[in-house]
Amino acid sequence: MKIEGVFMKIEGVLNNSREVSGLLGAVEDAMRLIGPQLRHNHTTLNKTHTVTELAVRRGQTPPTGPISLANDNASLDTSWETATGNGTFPGFALAGLVSYKTMETSVNNSFQYLTDTDTATATASKPSYQISSKVVTALVSNPATDHLAQPVILTFKHLQVRAESAEMNYTCVFWSEGRVQEAGGAWSRRGCTKVMSNATHTVCSCTHLSSFAVLMALYPVKHTFELRLLTWLGLSVSVVCLLLCILTFWLCRSIQGTRTTIHLHLCVCLFIADLVFLSGISHTQSKVGVGMWGLCVCGRCMCVCVFHISTSHTQSKVGNEQNKVGNEQRTSVTIF
Repeated sequence: MKIEGVFMKIEGVLNNSREVSGLLGAVEDAMRLIGPQLRHNHTTLNKTHTVTELAVRRGQTPPTGPISLANDNASLDTSWETATGNGTFPGFALAGLVSYKTMETSVNNSFQYLTDTDTATATASKPSYQISSKVVTALVSNPATDHLAQPVILTFKHLQVRAESAEMNYTCVFWSEGRVQEAGGAWSRRGCTKVMSNATHTVCSCTHLSSFAVLMALYPVKHTFELRLLTWLGLSVSVVCLLLCILTFWLCRSIQGTRTTIHLHLCVCLFIADLVFLSGISHTQSKVGVGMWGLCVCGRCMCVCVFHISTSHTQSKVGNEQNKVGNEQRTSVTIF
């Protein structure tokens, strides 16, 4: 049996979660068949769709000590006691870590098992989820891995660098096969806890072995009363000040001129934009209201740009006229 032929069927995006569950189970079975054929204590298999790290031990007595398997995307820390289990030692022990290069695209919508009751930190707002790491399978030769006496430690590298915040956090999950016969499987938190997390990596502790990943939980931004009040006050002050500027530029004849006219038009545009924005700030459910907001923001930017261009043109024109007058005066003095 050639090792290269084990992953030949992992091509493209899998059609449904049932196919994902079948593939993950087949990979575990294949690794347990490949293990006894390996000659070295540590073997790395880098294929088109997977990267596999395998550690084996042979002998008359069960091996002891830590096991550490790692690749560029994840690492597994466990022990040979976990790999051999409590049963009769058959003279062979195996531990493996399989990292899938493209599996995350096939399981990025299987979140139906992730309910608020799965975690002690349940919130009123339901988050949306995204895969934030490569999918990995952790396996050992011990078949009884549903309830481990010693949890295994998995460290994942994030697909993108991003630190946790009030709107986002990372969660450790495993692939749970269907709770009913018709279901294929989905992600679940059961038995997995997050040890620590930063912008680049997340460390998970799990009391069973399966296929694992890290999810990014995105929570909707809460619009608090304080933020609304600050927005209303800021816009109200802006509208009042703009109205005073409009009246000043319009009624005071002593300051009227080309530059004042430009300032007047700018204030009128910003005044109208602020009024529309202020009137529609509480109507974000309407697509028309959101569109008006966008037009107001674009209008403000265009007004500022036109103002700077017009001011620069006016200053340049005034400067040219002053230079012309100065040249004429110097010419007159020379002639005199």
